Amino acid sequence: MQMLTSRFSVTSLRLLDPEMLTKAIRGADLEAFQLSGHPVPSELTRIRCPRICLDLASVGPAMLYTGAMPRDCYTLSFVIACPGGGRSFNFATDFTDGYMGFFPPGATLDASSPAGSADAILTVPEAVFHAALTTYYPEIPDRVLARGAGMRVGPGEQVYLRSLLAGIHNAVWNHGEQASSDLSCCKLERTLLPAFLAALRSGCSAITPPPNERVARRYRRLRQARDYLAAHQHEPIHVDDLCSDLDLSERGVENLFRDFTGLGPAAFLRR
Repeated sequence: MQMLTSRFSVTSLRLLDPEMLTKAIRGADLEAFQLSGHPVPSELTRIRCPRICLDLASVGPAMLYTGAMPRDCYTLSFVIACPGGGRSFNFATDFTDGYMGFFPPGATLDASSPAGSADAILTVPEAVFHAALTTYYPEIPDRVLARGAGMRVGPGEQVYLRSLLAGIHNAVWNHGEQASSDLSCCKLERTLLPAFLAALRSGCSAITPPPNERVARRYRRLRQARDYLAAHQHEPIHVDDLCSDLDLSERGVENLFRDFTGLGPAAFLRR
């Protein structure tokens, strides 16, 4: 792990340890599990503005994240790149680049991402978020604010947000020590928050629909299987145990894990 910049507002890291990716969202309480066979370098950049925080994560290996989002902030996670697609188990949907996950304070994160994914995550304190919402987009539905949602960001909002994020990334990684001053001069907070809120508003008209009952049932079974493995991780576990707990055949258990994680159950437990 190498620290490249650590000034008042910008911290950037290159790392190989996947457990460090639990820090990818400021204030979250996460566990990160590497699904790829070998570690691959990742990059994390955190930009702290006076009231909000932007985390940029370019992740080398395929990963699974579980845990709680910040308890005192709304979290908006925009998927910049997602080769081959990822899965949000909490929203019961697949996703790819251009997707946004919106999480109210303390919401659950349960998602897998493929190797080479990149995300931009904005955390906004509750009072700041509600004040900005009143100013810019009061029409965002209460049900979205209360429960969170996965959504597809509109094309125009995507273009603008991607351009803004690319400029921030280049300032940090190409200009080193000068980046903190440069970003401060750009008054990022006044630009970032409206851009993310515009993306959220556009996505409210393209919220990912719930899956059909068969897919939803498979999502529930995978979560049940993962809970079982976590509860018995220090004991000898056989596929027959999972088959009995899930009421599935051995082939059904194998397919369930491979379809949703890319690994068989034994390999998943070793990870």
